Amino acid sequence: MIARLEVHDPEDGTLIAELDCATGRQIDTALDLGYRAARRPAIPLHQRASILRDVADRLLAQSEAAATTIATEGIKTIREARAEVQRAAFTLRLCAGDAERLA
Repeated sequence: MIARLEVHDPEDGTLIAELDCATGRQIDTALDLGYRAARRPAIPLHQRASILRDVADRLLAQSEAAATTIATEGIKTIREARAEVQRAAFTLRLCAGDAERLA
């Protein structure tokens, strides 16, 4: 059985979302995979840039849902949350540009 984590609105206590929690075995597997990945050769910079751009595109494609979650789970207004999503996408694209310049 997978444990669930409930996320509640801090103002009124309403349930916002339920998230799956990793089991001990899943955590061990993730740590093992991370350890093995760290010993492999690094991903080429041009590929890293592509991955970062893809993540930025996916974030922007879901920007309203992400902003709504941010605003609901914290004390930010929807306007502030939307700006936070845009900043995150901008930062990802900035990092992608840096990776390309270093390549």
